[in-house]
Amino acid sequence: MVPHSWSRILGPASVATLEPDQFARTASLHVQFPEHALPGAYIGRGRVVRRGVSLAFLAGELLTETGTAVATVNATTTIRSIRVEPSA
Repeated sequence: MVPHSWSRILGPASVATLEPDQFARTASLHVQFPEHALPGAYIGRGRVVRRGVSLAFLAGELLTETGTAVATVNATTTIRSIRVEPSA
């Protein structure tokens, strides 16, 4: 459950900074588990820490309903533009 959550937590934060012809690809992902996660509801928070022309640095947390962090993540993404070839 926890690993699949990161794309839903960090993805929207990353996509919000992109131009229509850009996409982001994960270059590195570092996850820490300060507490054990039991079955139940969680709150995910993701944010862009810094964004340059070709790299973005993201951070996120997975929290219990009481605000205890059960997992934290730091990620680096590479930003690329989609090349559109002119039609002949």
